[in-house]
Amino acid sequence: KKRAMSELAAALEKVKGTSGNILSEMSTKLERVEKENNDLQEEVDIYRVEVENEKKRAMSEIEMVRRRGEELRQKMQHDADLRFEEVRKEEEKKREMMVGKMEGELERSHQQFKMEVEQL
Repeated sequence: KKRAMSELAAALEKVKGTSGNILSEMSTKLERVEKENNDLQEEVDIYRVEVENEKKRAMSEIEMVRRRGEELRQKMQHDADLRFEEVRKEEEKKREMMVGKMEGELERSHQQFKMEVEQL
């Protein structure tokens, strides 16, 4: 019985030693995994900041392009308005010249008609 107890105690010590080694190994592995996790989290945080900065830059560029587009649209509208006014004035001058020409022809016809009436 004493020998069985002694063997049991030796076996228990061996199990304690083995479980201690296993616990030590697991603890070491856990520390390594936690460090890797922290390192990865730092990388994720850095990447998140970079993405956010890139997003802000892109939004700024989009706003700049939008403003430039609006400026160009306003300039084109202004140029079109000026050209329209220029063409309108040219057309008005042409009409005035045509009216003047027609009035002149009408006056000549009237004078010719008066002369013909006087001759009768």
